[in-house]
Amino acid sequence: MPASVAETPDLVRIVVADDHPVVRDGTCVLIEAEKDLSVVATAATAREAIRLVTEITPDVLLLDVVLPDQSGIDVARYLVERSFSTRIIAFSAYESPSFIAGCRAVGMSGYITKDVSRTEVVEAIRGVARGEYRWPVHTPPLREEGANVSDRELSILAYLVSGMSNKQIARELSISGQTVKNHLSNLYAKLGVHSAREAVAKALEDGIVAYGGRSSDA
Repeated sequence: MPASVAETPDLVRIVVADDHPVVRDGTCVLIEAEKDLSVVATAATAREAIRLVTEITPDVLLLDVVLPDQSGIDVARYLVERSFSTRIIAFSAYESPSFIAGCRAVGMSGYITKDVSRTEVVEAIRGVARGEYRWPVHTPPLREEGANVSDRELSILAYLVSGMSNKQIARELSISGQTVKNHLSNLYAKLGVHSAREAVAKALEDGIVAYGGRSSDA
């Protein structure tokens, strides 16, 4: 085999899903500058991201955690449960333990923030494509008290910490107010508390979520 062919790296095929055009386009430009990386499609919604992965089966999906029609965590759960080979990297504006835990829980392969360097983005994509996992090394792990809290409960807890009401949480997650109440009831039991105020205090004290972390900012 000629040296020029043998030395050509395998092309990593990527779908970028982000609802912000400037972020999405800028990310595509920096990825396309690498000879071994190729953006094969882009998406602005969760529905588009799922469709593209289903049709194209890219090597990597760079996925915004919050999209206008559904959360990135829900997208990842859908794809992982259906055993797609595409590996998923969460792409977030914030580095909150609750968001990272939720992404881990549904089977994503990594988590990077939107303020990292170009080198960190492309290296994360290459690493995940090779089968590696890329998680923020300096993010404090969830303490034992929050270990059995589901990713949905973590999202709701993060919203509580940010000061949102049950009604606002329901609207943000596109679920009913009763569903929010049911999740909160389970959450209170797991944390050993009896109110939203106690849950917030527990979350901050035990490091289950970071102050100010809310799912809609991810």
